[in-house]
Amino acid sequence: MRYFYKYITAMVLMLVFFFVPDYSVAQKQNTDSQNQVLLSAERWNERRIAFIGLRELIQQTNNEDSKEILVMLETNSMMVVPTEKGFRDPIFSEQKEKIKIAVVLPKDARYIWWNDVWFAKDYALYFPALNTIVLKQMESFTSIFAGIIIDHEGWHARYSKTHAGTENYTLMQKAEWERDAHEHSILLLSIIGGEKYKIFMQEEMQRFEMFMKSSPSGRELPIVGKIYNKKLDEIFGVAKSFTEQEMRSTFVWMASVFGYIDKHTEGTQAEKEIAKTKALYDAYARVEAR
Repeated sequence: MRYFYKYITAMVLMLVFFFVPDYSVAQKQNTDSQNQVLLSAERWNERRIAFIGLRELIQQTNNEDSKEILVMLETNSMMVVPTEKGFRDPIFSEQKEKIKIAVVLPKDARYIWWNDVWFAKDYALYFPALNTIVLKQMESFTSIFAGIIIDHEGWHARYSKTHAGTENYTLMQKAEWERDAHEHSILLLSIIGGEKYKIFMQEEMQRFEMFMKSSPSGRELPIVGKIYNKKLDEIFGVAKSFTEQEMRSTFVWMASVFGYIDKHTEGTQAEKEIAKTKALYDAYARVEAR
């Protein structure tokens, strides 16, 4: 059960910070060159891993949305450095339209706000109020899954860009946006995984159906498995870390939930999409109530 709550808690953290007030992010006396010095090779390498992964993802899937996300990130993003006040970036306030990419390292946990971000059990976040993608531990992932991660957050950044100025988002609306981002990621994994992944997901669906039928209410979803299914290594290559194993299991769980709803929920596809959103909403609500 902890894997399920680890994932959902990370999602709730993202939602909690969805509209955090803008922090003091610019010190006018800093120069561009000073900022570049602070962008250490380690931070640049984390970014490089993610971007290489996204390009590889596009090569394997030829997905138009992912292509658009890559172009957006390559042409309209800038690196920023976490500090105790938010970021160190001398031109932050003049370039609010640019997507900020903040690579968080273990040493950044000394700052109160970034401590919460570093220890959150997630791999990346997008904060619309700051127009910032946060990346962590990209070296823990194989290239394709590092690409999946930044592609997922890029999806959120693209959506935020086209819906700027909208206020009073509901939890249900946020769950809807997360649903769309996950459906995009699930599609990419199905393309990469091919026939082996299709067979694997059929087996997962059978497990879901058996669990649902035997649950007390007949409607309880199984949680993310505690034991990593090694068949995923046969499909996508050996996971680089335990963290990547958890990430893969989470995406498979989400794909199974959505697949089950598509198969067993009556009504139009639009009604099924609402059911998927409700499933995410219920998960968020359960965690917030704890």
